[in-house]
Amino acid sequence: MFKKFVSPAVVALTALACNPASAAFENFCVNSLALAGTSSTANYSSLISGSNGCTAGSVSGFTADKLNGGYSELLVVTPTSTAGVFNFQSTVFVNWGQYFRNDGAQSINASSSLLGAQYDLYAVVRASGTLSGGAFSASTASLELWADQFGEAGGASTVRTGWDAGLNPVLTGTTDDDLLLTGDFLAGSGAAAAPGIFAFSFQNVALTTLGNSYFIAPRPFYFRLLSDGDVDTNGFNVTLNIGSTVSGDLLE
Repeated sequence: MFKKFVSPAVVALTALACNPASAAFENFCVNSLALAGTSSTANYSSLISGSNGCTAGSVSGFTADKLNGGYSELLVVTPTSTAGVFNFQSTVFVNWGQYFRNDGAQSINASSSLLGAQYDLYAVVRASGTLSGGAFSASTASLELWADQFGEAGGASTVRTGWDAGLNPVLTGTTDDDLLLTGDFLAGSGAAAAPGIFAFSFQNVALTTLGNSYFIAPRPFYFRLLSDGDVDTNGFNVTLNIGSTVSGDLLE
């Protein structure tokens, strides 16, 4: 998640119950109508009324177990007083593109999930830690998941146009964006060598009011999320004290 490369890779997000090693594909129920605009939802209605449908109280949605997307990242690596040990700071901007089900094996298209058709999801992940012996080890990290609703006032898609001096993504079209959830850092590590595999987990996942309307089950919502992925097999290059940009794919 925090590397530089030539061509894209992958990132994903999955829900965890209690033990990250044993519950990488826990189901959750999504109510896209909490974010959708006014255009046709026929395929969505078919999805939630079929075998993949789910309900929470009087609200209907669809069952998913993974969210997939692509990311861009700004990484700054600085030397320490210890030979071979470096500090890093990283900010990742993630565009979530598609939901999956059946243990992450079956995709749910945009016309059914409405993700990418009537709203977008993006996340901002910030992390810091050390780089030593070809391995990244995070000591802090934070996660924010945002919704960009096409039907709200402003209506423009959120786009990252660059990075500022504080390692924050410079975004346009955020007038209609709403925070859905946040997560506290639990653990995170990654490899500097290609393909740059990494995994970050977050705990104490907190839903906003809108997040509660969107992620309608389970209750309480999963208290851990796992984000993992890699960069492409060409690897990446880092210049000390200068921000390096990276792209890839992300799973949640």
